[in-house]
Amino acid sequence: MSPKDDIPSHRQSRLANREERLEAELRANLRRRKDQARARAQAGVCAPDGAEKTSNSKPSGENKSG
Repeated sequence: MSPKDDIPSHRQSRLANREERLEAELRANLRRRKDQARARAQAGVCAPDGAEKTSNSKPSGENKSG
């Protein structure tokens, strides 16, 4: 008999409900983030791919002269 067999069915049901609720929340968050990104792109606020990098790509020591 495994430890899983000792769990009452109502507890398994609660765990299943919690998992379903968390999965639904994750799907909703993903959908919301996609909608927000789409709205930003349509408004022209979204930067092109690769623009996340900073403009100063050189290490700070290379910018100093002498």
